[in-house]
Amino acid sequence: MKRKPISRRPPRREDRIANRKLPGRKFSLPEIIQGNPGSANPFGPGDIRRLWIGVFLVVFTVAAYLPVRHCDFVNYDDTGYVTVNGRVQNGLSVDNVKWAFTTFSAANWHPLTWISHMADMHFFGLNPAAHHLSSVFFHCINVLLLFLVLRRMTGAVWKSAAVAALFALHPQNVESVAWISERKNLLSTLFWLATMWSYVSYARMPSARRYLEVVMMMALGLMAKPMLVTLPFVLLLLDFWPLGQVQGLTSGRVPAGPGEPRYAPPRPIAVLLLEKVPLLALSVASALITLRAQENGQAIASLSAVPLAVRLENVVTSYAIYLYRMVWPVRLAIIYPFRIQGMAALQVAVSAVALVLITAWAVWRLRRQPYLAVGWFWFLGTLVPVIGLVQIGMQANADRYAYVPLIGIFIALAWAIGDWVERFPQARNLVAAATVACLLLLGLRTRDQIRYWHDSKALFNHAIDVVHDNFVAYNNLGQTVEIEGHYDQAYALYAKALQLKPNILYSSTLFNVGSLKLTEKKYNEAVGYFEDALRYPEGFRSTLITHQTLGAAYQAEHDYKHAEEHFREVMRLAPERAGNTRLNLAIMLAMRGRYDDAIVLYRENLAASEEPWTYFLLASAQEKTEDFVEAEKSLRSALRMKPNNIQYQKELQKVIVREAAKKSAAQN
Repeated sequence: MKRKPISRRPPRREDRIANRKLPGRKFSLPEIIQGNPGSANPFGPGDIRRLWIGVFLVVFTVAAYLPVRHCDFVNYDDTGYVTVNGRVQNGLSVDNVKWAFTTFSAANWHPLTWISHMADMHFFGLNPAAHHLSSVFFHCINVLLLFLVLRRMTGAVWKSAAVAALFALHPQNVESVAWISERKNLLSTLFWLATMWSYVSYARMPSARRYLEVVMMMALGLMAKPMLVTLPFVLLLLDFWPLGQVQGLTSGRVPAGPGEPRYAPPRPIAVLLLEKVPLLALSVASALITLRAQENGQAIASLSAVPLAVRLENVVTSYAIYLYRMVWPVRLAIIYPFRIQGMAALQVAVSAVALVLITAWAVWRLRRQPYLAVGWFWFLGTLVPVIGLVQIGMQANADRYAYVPLIGIFIALAWAIGDWVERFPQARNLVAAATVACLLLLGLRTRDQIRYWHDSKALFNHAIDVVHDNFVAYNNLGQTVEIEGHYDQAYALYAKALQLKPNILYSSTLFNVGSLKLTEKKYNEAVGYFEDALRYPEGFRSTLITHQTLGAAYQAEHDYKHAEEHFREVMRLAPERAGNTRLNLAIMLAMRGRYDDAIVLYRENLAASEEPWTYFLLASAQEKTEDFVEAEKSLRSALRMKPNNIQYQKELQKVIVREAAKKSAAQN
């Protein structure tokens, strides 16, 4: 009996294209635009719609953010990052780049962020419009990268475009784009998405080179902002869906498209965890460096000053608040102050129940809708470093912290709605119209939110209007009007901030009032405010600066004993950062005739950093003690660094003459 021939299913066209050898030839522009399989199209194989989607995403993003070109720098971190930072204002140089990699300035270690600001200063100077448009450029790159990496992972063009559009236009992201100081957020996200892109290549065809690309991209991101410490966790989520790398759980895997390499076989979860170890090591190293920088920059509030129960209440409510603002992005402000007295019990309970129910639902739908769990745990996990378990700064939560986490929610929404449309295709047009209307409303709301970033006054007045008893905004608005010379208004705003001050964490206002009194030469009153600020320390930074300024106030009052006490306290608290204080104390001691003590301090400063002016001051003190030999050495060191300085040359000649006279007198 003849055996029936076994019918074999012919290979799919996509598989034939993927497996064939492509001839080495150049491609024409029409082939590139149309996305012929194997062409040089950066959007991958497919039709022209992918290119146009990318173009429209950029156009709409620019249209929404174009008003930012009229915004100024703001009196909140922009000073330290750009407007009064001498290193940044000097632009790009070898010395400045070296500084960027070694400094903990701004209570962070983020050399790429510093280099980005230096580049803006190098090419554009202090033109705020150019700095803002640079940030818009980075946001556009992030939007495009998000679209491309999602489409590459999932094969879903329109769902990926919807996520990218929500990310591009959501008003909660305005803070990250319109605030020049948040360049670090934009840069780190760029490398976050680049790491994901590299990881997809590695997942499809594992190799040491591709894995090294993943490590390098993540390392670069950590050098922009330590937000990437949770990225290994996100890559594990992507292993589950959509990459389907987990052995036994590959139902979510998207088949390789035409012209794309096939995926490697799924691997055991233990192997996937093991390959994340180098990335986790990067995260741990970054976290340790960041903690050191935060402690050195005095940004971490005392854990004893913020009880654990209060911090946990803030964690629960903040998660819920981020979701609420995503759905209803109104009354957004630059600062939402942390309140140490805790939150209302009902608010905490409702938030906790909501989080538990959403988590349970995502886990329950894990097999049928894996994207729900991936998106939800992306949101929960990526917020962990900034959710407030360790209280950093004065904010309870911040819109800028949602820049990456909300991507997870956008993914869950886009894929859930897309699946629903596939079940009910008759609703496709209705959903498309609703999506366009939603994006238009978000874009308009984004443009409206940008106008509050026009200048510092508009920013802080808006924060006062939308956040009840916003004592931080009152304080910062007081600083703004003080800079403008409106001292009476500044006093009134500081008084309001002190009236609303809800806890002992906020000494900045007391310090600001003292500084204003010092400016007005009311030294005795200034001393009182500085002493009060020391009794209510906001953190190490305020303590350090207050001791330094209080010493200056006592010095102005000719109370040199107390001035010396506070200057020496600065040197004890932070010897590596006390160079100016040590120099001021040495000058004060020399003026009081304590030359030997002054010489010791001058030498300590020179051991940390050789400066010609310090050598000159040291020589002056040595000359007063008639140690002309050492004075000559000090002046020659100063002239070695500044050989054409007339003052140093004249002083050297004077010392040489006096030294000769002293020798002559000794011989006689």
